[in-house]
Amino acid sequence: MGAERRMEHRRGDRYEHGHCCEISRRLGAIDFALVETALYLDAHPDHCEALAYYHKLLAERESLAHDYAQTCGPLTHRDGSSDDFWLWVKTPWPWEHEAN
Repeated sequence: MGAERRMEHRRGDRYEHGHCCEISRRLGAIDFALVETALYLDAHPDHCEALAYYHKLLAERESLAHDYAQTCGPLTHRDGSSDDFWLWVKTPWPWEHEAN
């Protein structure tokens, strides 16, 4: 099954506008927390709890980004390619879910 066909199948079975918006919102919150935690770690590089929190956020972000790409389409252009089709232009872009 070609990549375009797989995306149509996934979107037909699992795509939900609200779900994509929720994942996008959560990713934004995690990205914000990652930046803030990184800034804190810049000033306190030996703070073990902050470093553990940073790694926890990274793992959660990776999981959510994977879920988004599988359910809603590519999150970035790096997620939007396959061997036989360029998916990035065939799905709503991440910022379009909130507008629709």
